[in-house]
Amino acid sequence: MRTLLPICLASAMAIHAARYAPPATDRAWTDLSGQVWKFAGSNSLTGAEAIGYDDASWQAVRVPHTWNTKVVRTTYTNAWYRTHVQGSSADTAGGKRYYLHFDGANANAEVYLNGTLLGRHQGGYTAFIFDATAARKDGDNVLAVKVDNASFPGLPSNGNGWVHYGGLFRKVRILATNRYSIDPTDFASPGVYISQSKVSSANANLSVRALLRNAGPAGKTFAVNLVVCDSTGEIVSTLRDSLAVPANADTALILNGSIATPHLWSLGKPYLYRIYAELWVDGAIKDMVALRTGFRAYQLTASAFTINGEQNFLRGAGLHGENEAAVNALDSLAIKKQFEVAQDMGMNFLRLVHYPHSSAAYNLADERGIGLSTENGLYQNQGDVRSAVRDDNTREMVMQNFNHPSILWWGAGNEDYYDPNTTRFAAVIKAADSTRPTVYASSGQKPPGTDFIFQNIYQGWYGGAIKDFPAGNHWISESGAGGVTASHQDYKSLAFTVGTFEPEEYESLVLEHKFQYIFDTKPADVPLYAHWVLFDMGDSKYKGLNTKGMFTAAGFPKDAAYLWKAKARPNDPLIRICGKHWYVRMATRDVKIYSNRPSISLTVNGAGKGMKADGAYTNPSTAGVINDVFYFDSVL
Repeated sequence: MRTLLPICLASAMAIHAARYAPPATDRAWTDLSGQVWKFAGSNSLTGAEAIGYDDASWQAVRVPHTWNTKVVRTTYTNAWYRTHVQGSSADTAGGKRYYLHFDGANANAEVYLNGTLLGRHQGGYTAFIFDATAARKDGDNVLAVKVDNASFPGLPSNGNGWVHYGGLFRKVRILATNRYSIDPTDFASPGVYISQSKVSSANANLSVRALLRNAGPAGKTFAVNLVVCDSTGEIVSTLRDSLAVPANADTALILNGSIATPHLWSLGKPYLYRIYAELWVDGAIKDMVALRTGFRAYQLTASAFTINGEQNFLRGAGLHGENEAAVNALDSLAIKKQFEVAQDMGMNFLRLVHYPHSSAAYNLADERGIGLSTENGLYQNQGDVRSAVRDDNTREMVMQNFNHPSILWWGAGNEDYYDPNTTRFAAVIKAADSTRPTVYASSGQKPPGTDFIFQNIYQGWYGGAIKDFPAGNHWISESGAGGVTASHQDYKSLAFTVGTFEPEEYESLVLEHKFQYIFDTKPADVPLYAHWVLFDMGDSKYKGLNTKGMFTAAGFPKDAAYLWKAKARPNDPLIRICGKHWYVRMATRDVKIYSNRPSISLTVNGAGKGMKADGAYTNPSTAGVINDVFYFDSVL
């Protein structure tokens, strides 16, 4: 029986050396994602966990995998995945531990190894881990996973299409460790939590909580060396301490220190330190966990966001973890492409919606200097939906992503019509991490308990006029309008109908005013603007899509994307002749151009049509001047 012991708070001494060489340990990851799995979708299939079950007729797939598409969203209560893993006596020699780690299974999972139930997990968007040491064997091992995406006790649930995506849609891996280890079982986190305080260019205080696991038959003294290296691998500090850990017990050791004259992590200027947590027992190294962090000091107030003492305007978009080809079963390359698009657009911020995202997303944000908001879910329920499952999913979100410097705050909810839900989730977050603020994305609600309430506003789309934006709101977590690249009308027309007629030209008119306001007219009035959304995504709206993206679900830019980029990157010359998707133009002879150049001249079939200076165009809805837009009447 494992017992949880009290935390031992240790003071640590700082020791300096030269270059760090990571030692070899028993810790090893094996990725099962690329191998062949067998899949069967069902609402009634049982018994597939048995070693000898015949899955020859099942579909062969690779993980990440979902059985859903953008158009067809099927729910199964008894879908199954099976694969085979070869085991050897070395897997558990000397009492080593053998774990199965899932980055995500949507929505509820039962995991079996060789017919033995290892455990159940509810909630599709957070990782989970099971100790499979007792169930594994030498030779062939049968891994079977039952997945249910028809019920959502731990999920955001409001009927939107993306909550129904089912499957093993993220990585599956084996983790091997020594019997004496940094504990990987605490909410499937790394087992090492890095906190920082009083950060400046002169000094940064560091406090690291390391969870220790003794799975051996006798008590042992665990010694922890915490090695802090700069980006070149040079050691800048080493913290050391030890404590006794009884047999079959877990405990925690806290090491405190400081880093002199740290390189600071900032938006667009990331600097990452590598931290190695070594575990020594009986004079030999048994385990080591490698992590990255960045030192930064930031603050949100009612009117501004500052990082490392400098005011920054957060400009970005909401991002769903999906695309047209793979739906939500994105591999690391697809996620990297999404971040490359955001960075190319000049964005310094992304709101990861409406659930915790893949670990690859947080790593990329750290590396690229993109600030993040990440949240536990979209609820939109009229009553109390609080539960222990949702509490656990919220804790998992925090503990699994605790060390990422890119995460600026935790989202406790979005448009939840029952305030006590958000208040409770905010309290769960604060208990897990007191170093970051909690926020709520509101469509009019004002739940107590969160540090900041941001606003989702849609002037010119769900109500109000385009010119009403931002209607006195400063922290804008959502705003936008629909635009379909197959629907078109005259550039000056204001016609649209939500859900049935969403022309690309109307989306552009809405965003011209909004982008002008946040980039040119009054940028300081809106410290945060997160456009809804970067890419079109699955939804129960326009023909199964939410069309408010600046890019299509397949990743093709709409006209509005070029206007954003022209404004966000003014020193990088850009010219976009609008309407490239309007193949047969019978409604207009006009030409609209987005560009960040001071003037534009136009020729049509060699004939000059004049020159326009920046600032001459006015939006037909607001009558306001919009920079970076050039308009030529009746030239075709």
